[in-house]
Amino acid sequence: MPEHEKDGQSSGQSTLEFALVTFALVAVLVALGALWRWVAANGLVERAVAAASHVWCEGGVLGDLGDVLMY
Repeated sequence: MPEHEKDGQSSGQSTLEFALVTFALVAVLVALGALWRWVAANGLVERAVAAASHVWCEGGVLGDLGDVLMY
């Protein structure tokens, strides 16, 4: 047994590790909550439609042909 543990003292490493893991877990939960709210507000669908190169009625036949040929 190391000397510092015989005296009843602790280096605090486990406390620091616990704090870091807890902080990381809370950060992941907050990010998932933000993602959940964004998806629930149709943010994902809006972004997908805006990013689509073949949005309805925006390029006509020439736009569709360009999409096919440039793929």
